[in-house]
Amino acid sequence: MNTAVIYSSKTGTSARCAARLAEHLEADLLEISGDFPDIAAYDAVLLGGGVRMGRLPRPLRRWTALHTGALLQKPLGLFLCCCLEKEAETYFRGNFPAELLEHACCRACLGGELDPDALQGTDRLVAGLAIRSFGFATLPRLDLHRADAFVQRFLIAHP
Repeated sequence: MNTAVIYSSKTGTSARCAARLAEHLEADLLEISGDFPDIAAYDAVLLGGGVRMGRLPRPLRRWTALHTGALLQKPLGLFLCCCLEKEAETYFRGNFPAELLEHACCRACLGGELDPDALQGTDRLVAGLAIRSFGFATLPRLDLHRADAFVQRFLIAHP
């Protein structure tokens, strides 16, 4: 199956997750940045990105809205990268059209990471506030084993 892993990443967390997904599936890795990828040549799509303040990046949301019809014609898996995993379902519902959520064979929160030392300016300030307000005992770190499990669920649904 010719698969695309489509993502948007600001700090690199989602890029690492997407790369892991693409590696396991031997899929093409397509980042949504200024150009919107064309999915006509693909049989299946995994789609996701990092959640910041409850929202996926605008280019990803815009691309998804423009390509909902095409995505409904293909096997689809949706993923999020976020530190507040308890809110993942809320983030899925707030960032993806309902018909895509219903159509997706699997979806997962792959975790997230919060490293203020890797950030600058306002992002660093917001990260520090988040750490204090959410009471993280340790800084969230990415666990790529979740990406591996997500791929396995996708492959079971669409061998």
